[in-house]
Amino acid sequence: MRRQNAICGLCAITLALGSTTAAANPKPVDSWGRASVDLETYRKDSLECGLQGYFADVSQTTQAKAFVGATRQMQSVDNTNFVSPGASAVEAASAFVSQAQQYERIRHGIRPEQRMLELKQGMTALVGECLRRRGYVKFRLTDEQSAALAKFHKGSDERRLYLHDLGADPAVLRAQALPTPASSTASH
Repeated sequence: MRRQNAICGLCAITLALGSTTAAANPKPVDSWGRASVDLETYRKDSLECGLQGYFADVSQTTQAKAFVGATRQMQSVDNTNFVSPGASAVEAASAFVSQAQQYERIRHGIRPEQRMLELKQGMTALVGECLRRRGYVKFRLTDEQSAALAKFHKGSDERRLYLHDLGADPAVLRAQALPTPASSTASH
């Protein structure tokens, strides 16, 4: 439990530090659809497949093991950077700076932003595999469709209905389907 809390804490810090990237061009918007699927089935399938990705056990992945190793290294730094109670302010500040530098070397060494992206890609791949097994195909929205989608709040019923209407339209799927990857496995 303590190890999981340490991993979660390091992941949260990493996400906070890594969320400052700006995109010059809008990123293409992809979604999933199945020709003529009814809204109830669409919602049920997306929920069930989404939960598979959400609850995926990532504890044995290379990425999780890197976070655990970094956490252990940071704990070791904590144990070796003890400042005696009689230390001067300069000595205490020097120890603090040294500890911060060691933390940064450890953090930089595991490339946490990259590891988090890899974990996300693995979990997303699990969701995609689930949807493919249920007959869904991934498709890319046109610029016009993306602009229309952007008018809806994320998580809103209107947004879900709009994506369902696109994804259930056989003509949209024929014209905008993305190639199916040859092999899509989660990163372990």
